[in-house]
Amino acid sequence: MGIFNEKIVNLKLSIVKLIFTLTLLLGVVSIQAKNILYSDPNIQWLGRWNENTGLGKWSGWGGSQVVFVVHGTSTVVVNADVVDPDDSNFCILSVVIDNSPLNSNVYYFTELSETFSGSKSVTITLPDTTSHTIIMHTEGYNEALFSGIEKTTIKSFDIDSTGAIETWRQGLKRLQTVGDSWMAAECDYPRLMDRTKWVLYPVATGGLKASDMDKQYNFNYSGSLVKDPAMDDIIVSFGVNDFNSGVTSADFEKSLESVVDKIQLNQPNSPVFLIQAPKNIVTGKDFGKYGDAMQNIAKRHQKVYYISTRSLETSIGWQPDGSHLAEASKKILADFIDSAIAQYQLSTKYKK
Repeated sequence: MGIFNEKIVNLKLSIVKLIFTLTLLLGVVSIQAKNILYSDPNIQWLGRWNENTGLGKWSGWGGSQVVFVVHGTSTVVVNADVVDPDDSNFCILSVVIDNSPLNSNVYYFTELSETFSGSKSVTITLPDTTSHTIIMHTEGYNEALFSGIEKTTIKSFDIDSTGAIETWRQGLKRLQTVGDSWMAAECDYPRLMDRTKWVLYPVATGGLKASDMDKQYNFNYSGSLVKDPAMDDIIVSFGVNDFNSGVTSADFEKSLESVVDKIQLNQPNSPVFLIQAPKNIVTGKDFGKYGDAMQNIAKRHQKVYYISTRSLETSIGWQPDGSHLAEASKKILADFIDSAIAQYQLSTKYKK
């Protein structure tokens, strides 16, 4: 009997060990990451992107977007190659989850005083494992980003083994958004326009003046000429950096008109809407003073229209820097622009 009981005990111990081993193995399997390559067809690359074939994509424009929908995962890990040749505390990328006016961009940086070139991974923590929309920008300072001196090349994404990536279903009309940080990650109100109507094609970077865009518009990045796909409509917005840099209205008009000329050569069939930033009535910064210059340009060009934002001055709020809209006010501006474009399209003045 004693030997029999001992055999039973040993058998039970073996079963327990087997269950424990299987549990560990299953646990390992459950937490293994699923790797999604940058070339996955569910990932949309909006704007001007450059492909290192088989390796990843990078952009010389900070406003360019990577968008997709993810579900069944608690995190998204972005695997990238980063070039940061100085100690500028380079911003690898920024991310906004669930395209809401109340959800601002989260920024991910290299370390301050770090000179770095190599692989980096950034972990984006999601609120839960339900479905979430991801909008991602690669970042950097304008001159270094445009020249390719600093850049982030996105290679792949890791998600939980239970997760999946899907395409973000957007509108069919392609809208090019040309401008500074108001069109890029720092403020990016166009992301809050009607995405059931529009799919964005950003051509924007923070810090640009109209004269900077005049030099850069025709290029993917420094030295690489671009030919964009056909656009249904184009919005152009400048004024904040011009005002902060003391650019005169005459010089602004000259530079912006040159930008418009380049746009119309690139997109001869696309209506162009010029939008000035509204006056900040708290600080007194009158970004809207360039509206007259925009009106003059619109009068001299076919299929160029001016949208005044003066009526918004008392209804919008500003970030502490005095140059960017508060989060909720981005949606106010986005809805206003959507409505203004729709009104133009219904008018007899509109020429498609």
